Amino acid sequence: MHLIRFQDLIHQLAAGRIGGNLFADGQQVAFVGLARGACEQARELAALRARRLVLSAAPTPGFVQALLACWMAGALPMVCDAWSARHLNLPGPWNAAGLWQAGNWHQLGQQIGTQTQAESDEALVLFTSGSSGQPKGVIMDGQRILSHLQTVATAMALSEPATTGVILPLHHSFALITQLLLSLCHGGDLHLLPTDWLPGQRLAYLQMHKLQRLAGVPSHFRLLLDDSAVQLPALRHLTVAGAALDQALATQILRICPHAQLWVGYGLTEAGPRVSALPHTDPRFASGSAGLPLPDTQLRIHDGEIQIKSPWLMRGYLDQPQATASTLVKGWLHSGDTGYLADGYLYVTGRRDDVLRIGGEKVAPQAVEQILLSCPGVTAVAVYGEADPVFGQRAVALIQGDVGIKALRHYARAMLPPEMRPRSWYAVSSLPWTPNGKLRRKDLPQWPKRVFTPGF
Repeated sequence: MHLIRFQDLIHQLAAGRIGGNLFADGQQVAFVGLARGACEQARELAALRARRLVLSAAPTPGFVQALLACWMAGALPMVCDAWSARHLNLPGPWNAAGLWQAGNWHQLGQQIGTQTQAESDEALVLFTSGSSGQPKGVIMDGQRILSHLQTVATAMALSEPATTGVILPLHHSFALITQLLLSLCHGGDLHLLPTDWLPGQRLAYLQMHKLQRLAGVPSHFRLLLDDSAVQLPALRHLTVAGAALDQALATQILRICPHAQLWVGYGLTEAGPRVSALPHTDPRFASGSAGLPLPDTQLRIHDGEIQIKSPWLMRGYLDQPQATASTLVKGWLHSGDTGYLADGYLYVTGRRDDVLRIGGEKVAPQAVEQILLSCPGVTAVAVYGEADPVFGQRAVALIQGDVGIKALRHYARAMLPPEMRPRSWYAVSSLPWTPNGKLRRKDLPQWPKRVFTPGF
């Protein structure tokens, strides 16, 4: 189905032309009822003539309906996490007129008026943290999102209706765009699982409702599939992104989900979000590649940085023209991620601002982590740098799992060149993960840790 605007999608849903049900927050709501309710809510929003509206993302029918209502009313939904909605100084720099939170609309300001043509093409703002830690609003175009979803669905075999589970937070582009919105475009039942559920609760839900599609980051799957006796034969399509997938976990996923096709890939909010994809049947899967670029997507590596050109890039950062100008340069998105291309396949090695400089050599912590994750007994690992009087910096490894220091050092000597081997090793009971499954690297130096038992 060729859709140009989100209003077209909502009309198709309201007319019952796209079938499916939303299961969330203990409720079951048919897509047709969801869309019709959004149309009614949109009439109230349209009377406010508000352009910018903040939505506190939640895995509830109310949030999905509020999002659709914003589009029907011609407003610009600015989706953020619940903490930001509670603590940021709104409307502040966002100049928002209203806030949706916990099922209710709250007036924030008096920002009204007619839209310019440029603004009318803006359909969504999602927030992503930069190196400063301050959130940047990524402005996305509605037609680009819908076109991107059509390409993703075709390239990754997602065009047919299916029962889909969402375990990632909905302020994350991976969940909101390539899971929730894709399901609304193609139909099928959609289950929004609470983000605070324990792995056992999620696993029981997957089994009970026979979910067919699931996506997440490696830490989600590592925790979810910790029980080796579990079998999930109903799952047919799994996508892992957000961080590198080690082969031991990939093997475990495919054993527990014997009928599934497992995909990895690379993406970022500013790029739409998907950039590349790779199924487990591809010979390069075991090499750690993030896949081939999607159709109509160009990749290049400049000074070690991954740069992207495609029809689905963001319009820019909200109210930050300087940040936009430094990130979008002559049609190319400067990702800030480091990597390389081999025979057209993309390999991601880390972040430019995370790179360590050890004895004149550049070392990406993520590259070290990916190798150490394959060491028997290691379940999670984080690497950061600290000052070294001789080499400038040295690598420090935080290890979670059932493994001793002798085995770790032996494995590092066998698998890593000298400059990449950690000089200091610490055991940890957990690591500082964000809700999106990414490491809060700035917290690593102060994270609670203990030295390994000597001789073990």
